[in-house]
Amino acid sequence: NNWILITFDNKKYWLRKDDVLKTIDLNSEVQSYNKPIILIKNKVLFKLPSYGSNTSLSLDPQIVQSVRKYKNWYSIQFKSSEYWVSNSSVITNFNPEKINKTYKLLTDKSGYSIPYSSSQVFTTVPKNALVKGEEIWKDWVLIKYNENRYWLKIDNTLVENEV
Repeated sequence: NNWILITFDNKKYWLRKDDVLKTIDLNSEVQSYNKPIILIKNKVLFKLPSYGSNTSLSLDPQIVQSVRKYKNWYSIQFKSSEYWVSNSSVITNFNPEKINKTYKLLTDKSGYSIPYSSSQVFTTVPKNALVKGEEIWKDWVLIKYNENRYWLKIDNTLVENEV
C-alpha cells in the first residue's frame, strides 16, 4: 500500500511513502551532453546519478565520452550499459583542438595517458625525437610516438619543428 521497495548501496530496503519521498522522471530532467570528459582518478560507476546506486565497477583514469548530464553527474557507456560518474576528480571542460604539427624534444619527456601531470606515465619519449602533434588542449599536446598516442606537457623542451 504505502510502502516502496528501494535499492540503496546494493541493499534492498522498504520505505514508507510520505512527503519525504519524491518521484522524479530522470529522463525529463537529464540534459544531453555528448562531450569527452577526463577521469583524473579511479572512478566508481553508479547505476543512477546517486551515491546510493554504486556498483562494484570502476574505471582507471582516462578520457571517456559522456552522453548525458544530470546536475553534477555524467553518464557514460561501459560494457553496453549506461553508468554515471560524479563530477569529483573529473575535468569537464576538455575540448582539444585538432592540429597537424611536428615537434622536436630537446630533452627526454614523459608521455601521459591523459593530459594531467599526476596521471600515469606510459612512456618516455627520448631527446631529439620528432613527434607528430594531433591535438592540443591548454598546455598539453597529444602526440603519436611508436604507433601509440601520448599527452606531453608543452614547455620550452618541446619545440615546433619546421619540416
